[in-house]
Amino acid sequence: MEILYRYRDYLSTYSIATQKTYLECVSLYLNYLKEVYGKVNIIIICNVTEADIFNYLAYMEGLSKNSKKIRIYAIKNFYSYLKIRQDLFEDIKLYNYGKKVPYSLTSSQCKQLINYYHDKRNRLIIYLFLTTGIRLNELAEIIIDNVDFVNKSIKIMCKGRVERVVLINDKCRDMIQDYATEGKLFKIGKAQIRNIVENAMKSLGYKGTPHTLRHSFASIMYQETHDIRLVQELLGHKSILSTQIYTHINSEQVKNAVESNPLANYGGNLWKLIY
Repeated sequence: MEILYRYRDYLSTYSIATQKTYLECVSLYLNYLKEVYGKVNIIIICNVTEADIFNYLAYMEGLSKNSKKIRIYAIKNFYSYLKIRQDLFEDIKLYNYGKKVPYSLTSSQCKQLINYYHDKRNRLIIYLFLTTGIRLNELAEIIIDNVDFVNKSIKIMCKGRVERVVLINDKCRDMIQDYATEGKLFKIGKAQIRNIVENAMKSLGYKGTPHTLRHSFASIMYQETHDIRLVQELLGHKSILSTQIYTHINSEQVKNAVESNPLANYGGNLWKLIY
């Protein structure tokens, strides 16, 4: 690609080793864009989004933290040469990408966990964790008045006492309607909810806590959407791109992602054991 030849000239003042490394890294990045968009040209290069960069980081799964840093430095240098899009790198904190991926359950294991309890309350607790990625504190405080059955959402208070909206699928809404009474959705404390989850997991030979189910949700959703930024929004993290929920993501895209969870339509009768 001609732009690589011009970029090589730009690197002429760098050491031979750096020239070789940066050219190789940028070439790999351009090949990635070609895979994603079907072609690569200056228009695509100039119009990539923050999501493209974060998804490229995810695409580099398996590389060491240092290798990821080098590739990102090279890409940043490439855009510096082009004199465009330095904003793409403002929110990248590479130290977060060297962490070990948390333990999570597979879709098959999640289904076994959903099936473990016949009791409506306990099954709903498991299902909410696995289809919303909600935190233990958030789940324990759900109030029926904050459940919007029409728009399929739950208003919750997350970390830092910040209000956010969690979207639910049709089956989850129906399960809540079938179980719900007034006041708090669950009339038990966090310790009891934790025991419900951990007892089921231990009995099935799995290890983990309610937070493991949150990690499982995130893992499944990334496999379905291949969009790291979207998953961050669904989890309610303080976004690495923005602190505002849904600011940069189309709400319809978020709803579609929730419905795409393979557990969303799992099974027939809500409360019977499902095979």
